Amino acid sequence: LGLAILAAALMLCKPFGPKDKNDDNNDQTTDVAAPEIHPAGATFTDSIAVTITCDTKDVTIIYTLDGSAPEIGESDEYTDTIVITDTVTLKALAYLSGEEKSDVATATFTPEPESSVTEVGIDSVTPPDTWEDIMCAGPVAVYFSGDIDTSALDDIVFVVTDEDGDTAEGTVGWTGGVLRFTPDPVLAINTEYSVVVDSITDTLGLPVEGRSWGFSTGRLLRSFTHGGGGYYHNPVSIAGGYVYAGTCTADAWPDKLAGDHYFMKLDSAFNIVWDLALEYRECVSAATFDADGHAYFISRLQQFPDDPAGTTFESGCRVHKIDMEDGAEIWSVRVKEIESAQHVIPPAVSPDGKTVYTSGDNGDLWVWSSTNASGANEYSGDGYFGRTFLVDNSGDLYGDIGTKHAANDLTRVWEVDIGDLYIDRLYAFSPDQTRLYASVSALSTDSIGIVCINTDDGTEAWHYLFPEDVSGDHIYIRAGFAVDYQGTVYFGTKSDSNQRSVFYAIDADWSLKWKNETICRDFYNTPIIGDDGDIYVASEGTKFNAIDAQSGAVKWIQRLSNGDVTHSSGAMDARGVIYIGTMGSGDDNLPGALHAIQTDCGGYQAGAGWPRFRGGNNSTGGAYDVVN
Repeated sequence: LGLAILAAALMLCKPFGPKDKNDDNNDQTTDVAAPEIHPAGATFTDSIAVTITCDTKDVTIIYTLDGSAPEIGESDEYTDTIVITDTVTLKALAYLSGEEKSDVATATFTPEPESSVTEVGIDSVTPPDTWEDIMCAGPVAVYFSGDIDTSALDDIVFVVTDEDGDTAEGTVGWTGGVLRFTPDPVLAINTEYSVVVDSITDTLGLPVEGRSWGFSTGRLLRSFTHGGGGYYHNPVSIAGGYVYAGTCTADAWPDKLAGDHYFMKLDSAFNIVWDLALEYRECVSAATFDADGHAYFISRLQQFPDDPAGTTFESGCRVHKIDMEDGAEIWSVRVKEIESAQHVIPPAVSPDGKTVYTSGDNGDLWVWSSTNASGANEYSGDGYFGRTFLVDNSGDLYGDIGTKHAANDLTRVWEVDIGDLYIDRLYAFSPDQTRLYASVSALSTDSIGIVCINTDDGTEAWHYLFPEDVSGDHIYIRAGFAVDYQGTVYFGTKSDSNQRSVFYAIDADWSLKWKNETICRDFYNTPIIGDDGDIYVASEGTKFNAIDAQSGAVKWIQRLSNGDVTHSSGAMDARGVIYIGTMGSGDDNLPGALHAIQTDCGGYQAGAGWPRFRGGNNSTGGAYDVVN
């Protein structure tokens, strides 16, 4: 039919995993269970891989892609994964010998429409008294720097026009420098509409001079590049309303190394407050802040395929201590040799903000007081802190192989015994910090999963392993976990094919709340939980997703430029703006970019156990591989 391509075989029985609360409600009208289509309908970009399974054994599954009912002897038999590239209504039927048939299962797949300006009547540096109508698809925002007289919002005229010429007024909202126009009723995302802004310069109560005006479609407020680097394994941090971030080079493109890397302090409009030149060193961690006004981050010398003739470079990773006010470097010290710099852990700070930690060579712990002026190590650990560690609210530390260390002297309190499981990375605490979540591997199989550990004694509360791979398309956990106020854990996976990744929500009682198989592309970054309950996470394919925490449905998607989002997790300010970086595009010679995305919330969810990467600026969250 020209709509699908048959790919590698992936015929699965009912997936193994946590119990599904809806399993008991699947009533059948025949003895043959209806087929299950995975995913059960979705919007997609470029293509989407679809599989069909059935709980009844030894059935034959047939299907159609044109919305017609499948017919035995006429419709195509399902044997392999179906890759869909266009709008399709897929119908599937299962039957046994003797033509005992199931009910028909149906799923619709639709390519995502682009949210783009189709007719622009705006000059982003000209006051808007000459603005014309704007034709666009998707939401619209007009933004500028400064405050406004919110009583003037009633004087702004906003009219939407649908494709049939019908018009309706819209609502106007003001959030942190952004005027957001929302059609009422909300039109379909692929419907073009007109925005009319009338006499806006008079009604806002601000002088025209000194204002920076702009326009954006969708949720994207603004983007920023600086130097030739990007954001591959260097998450964003926010403190005091300012954005702290450093640039790096994506490991996928070692022949495109930049010599102009920076660690920066930016305001919310992406104006540079200060930047610290790193030259050929790259930032490989998020920033951490102590109680005395200092920022800490880790840099690494880039890996040169062939060193420039006649030049030598210092090897290894360094921790930098920076004055947050003016960006002056107080000290930097090497903590890892280049050979052992594959796994880099962001610095962590004790609950009182007076002690700073990171790991060094051989998994030893490096410790500094916030008043340390030289960078001399004040403690040498015992090898338990090689890849990740967490700090709880009491100041106790948890090492990467499953150990707990007392805050006062770092003596070992316990070490976990979880049998065949091996802890890969420590990722998050429960809201009351009585439980710790980590990603694990099973030593005797290729299975991976997560484990929940009781923090009082190190015993296992539960674990979940993904089913062993049967298709050659292996599943991994590379993203950190987010935990809401009820203890529900949210995380995404990646797959070798970058087509079978799943985003999960697992309740605190270890039942499956939901899973989203419609996004499909790989997840590397830690989700963010907003105070509206929505989950915000980026996926490969240049997509930033807002997910309904109750149902798992995608509420909206914002496209990002300058490459994918990988390990550079985002952070959110008190206005609900999320700042996140993309890694750049080696093929197109594009540097990475920082993006500001407006959400519908006003900050992180109150009481959440782990609402973002590292839980907050003082802890550690998941480490990541900076060399694949």
